[in-house]
Amino acid sequence: MKIIVAIDESPCSEAALDALLARNWDSETEVLLLTVLQPIASSMDFAPGYMITPLLEPDPAQFTQMQTFMDEKVHQLQSVFTKDRVFGKTIQGDPADIIIDYAKSWDADLVLVGSHGRKGFEKFLLGSVAEKVAKNAPCSVEIVRQKLPRALDASETETGAGVRK
Repeated sequence: MKIIVAIDESPCSEAALDALLARNWDSETEVLLLTVLQPIASSMDFAPGYMITPLLEPDPAQFTQMQTFMDEKVHQLQSVFTKDRVFGKTIQGDPADIIIDYAKSWDADLVLVGSHGRKGFEKFLLGSVAEKVAKNAPCSVEIVRQKLPRALDASETETGAGVRK
């Protein structure tokens, strides 16, 4: 089995790694950890229908930081999977497009991706990498949600944080 795990330094990508490690995989399983640095616009200068300012590459320090993060995660997984079956890639581009392209070219069987759980306008503005990957990947996609602490409702906060009568 070939598994791609899309990671960054967020808690939701840690949840995706936890989901990978929570299962028993056969000895032939290969894992590709993939992190994608998204280019940023140098300014928000737009003409009607056209972006004037070119995209900038990530700061070299940020790329180095992500590569160090990736190396640590690869090393962590090599203690579970055999050393020659865990790979890591740090790439620049659109995260969803890169993950989908790697799933196709590497002939992946599964993509694990964390979800930030964005909704409404924030999702519209920032998009959803997990959703785009799920819709367009050529293989199974598992979207892993980060477990958040349970929010207390108004009655619990008035009577004492979560204390039941």
